Amino acid sequence: MLKKPSTVFSTLQKRILQGCAVILMMGGVILAIDQFVVRKDEPSTQEQLSTLEGELGLAQRNDDASKSALRDALTAFEPLTGSIGELGPILTRDEDGARLWLFEYTVREMALYRPGQPNLNIAVRHFGILIVFETAPGWPTWMGDSAPPRPPFTAPLVARLAAMDGYRMGLAGLYAFFTSGLETGSLAQAINQSISAEFHPGLFNSAMRLDVQRALDIVNGLEGEQPRLARFYKIDVPKLDIELPSTEGITRGMEETRTTLQKELDALRAERQTQSARLREESAARMNEARASMQENLAASREEARQRLEAITEKADPPRQETAPSVESATD
Repeated sequence: MLKKPSTVFSTLQKRILQGCAVILMMGGVILAIDQFVVRKDEPSTQEQLSTLEGELGLAQRNDDASKSALRDALTAFEPLTGSIGELGPILTRDEDGARLWLFEYTVREMALYRPGQPNLNIAVRHFGILIVFETAPGWPTWMGDSAPPRPPFTAPLVARLAAMDGYRMGLAGLYAFFTSGLETGSLAQAINQSISAEFHPGLFNSAMRLDVQRALDIVNGLEGEQPRLARFYKIDVPKLDIELPSTEGITRGMEETRTTLQKELDALRAERQTQSARLREESAARMNEARASMQENLAASREEARQRLEAITEKADPPRQETAPSVESATD
């Protein structure tokens, strides 16, 4: 007979649930203190959006038609985003041949794995950068699941994309898309985002302007017929009006030093040339003396050898003497 599955939690599961409850309760207390005590004087979300509109030439899109159009575009990138929950806030910028969308969206991420039971999920905000062109640039569909295709990517663009390590990129038809990813555990990221926008990418993160410009630089660099997007973020460096001190005295002193050094170098070079000439003459004289001495020694050696040869020859073959005929021989 089959036993009915037990619905009683084990001791370990109870401890895990108790720990999660404590964490959630502490997180709620921290968020309440942060919202009503620490950040009570911070501008509201609407005030921050108005600031972005004025500074960056953006427009808010909170109507249902805009949200519907954005959701339709994002369906092509579900492998990157997962199932999108809420959308907003949404900002756009229109230019010739393209529209830039900047927005936040939520995705339910797993916060706690529970064997044999449904996992505990939590909504985490992500930041999206979407460029929609009026005409498809002809790029291949790519969801960031492999090496960037070449073309349209070049080696420098691959390096730039790798430097955006907090983002993933995708291409599909009319669209180029960048989305932020999880940088830590989903529960910790959700709590951190509620504490401060600086913890993770988002519309109100101080690095947002730079992130968007880096994304536009990559899209502008892709090979294709797409229109080039205008700059999103530019650092204005004020003209420096600094009265520099006069360098006339320094220049004069440096010129005098250079002239003195040049004279010393010329004198040293002339001295070296004189020494080199004297050394060459002395070397030539010594070589001539050595050559003459060698020739004299060779001549003496040859004469001595000749005399020795003559003495040896005389001993080996003495001279013959002629004798007169005897009387006896004559009488006969």
